[in-house]
Amino acid sequence: RWSTTGTRVFFSGFLKGLQNLWSIDVDPATLAWRSDPARLTAGSGADTRLTLSPNGHRIAFTVRRETTRVWVIPFDDQRGRTNGDGQPLSADDFTLTNFDLSRDGRKLAFLGWLPGAGRRQLWEVTVESGERKLRVSDDLTRGFVRYSRSGDALAFDVGGAPKTLRMLRGSAVEERIVAHADLMYPFDWTPDETAIIGSAADGIRQPWYVASWPLS
Repeated sequence: RWSTTGTRVFFSGFLKGLQNLWSIDVDPATLAWRSDPARLTAGSGADTRLTLSPNGHRIAFTVRRETTRVWVIPFDDQRGRTNGDGQPLSADDFTLTNFDLSRDGRKLAFLGWLPGAGRRQLWEVTVESGERKLRVSDDLTRGFVRYSRSGDALAFDVGGAPKTLRMLRGSAVEERIVAHADLMYPFDWTPDETAIIGSAADGIRQPWYVASWPLS
């Protein structure tokens, strides 16, 4: 939105996972920026749909709040229906991006970030007790996370140019790099857990193919 004088632009923008209102001073003749973006609101957001009063003294906007969480619900596979109440296993202030459940149903891994913290995180949860363990916390973007057949190891892709396929086994804290590709998504492990299976491409406009990345 432009100010009534045409010298300032108001907009909704993202920084470290938070969506707030911002403004920039602009030269009305050349449209060149006269200032850096200035933050007007600092709540957890999302602050959207802004409008200015005719005299330019007030801004009206909406605040949208939404939560995406991982829930675990007991399920009767013989009758094909739920069997009891579910429970959320990820925090309500955590922005969830991807998750996976181990084959025995005992552990859950999920990826995402805390809005405003600027940290991407990988968590593991023991389903029965709800105990959470932070496995990774940094500024790298991780995509698909997949448990190995035994549930002892995790595979995930990490954004970059090129992307990397990485894994964590057991209680290890150091990620192991398995492979590199322009684009890649892990989907599963081989039964003997000696390789990770997924899809890959050698560029945005290149065809996708099924790939197997040996851990060796």
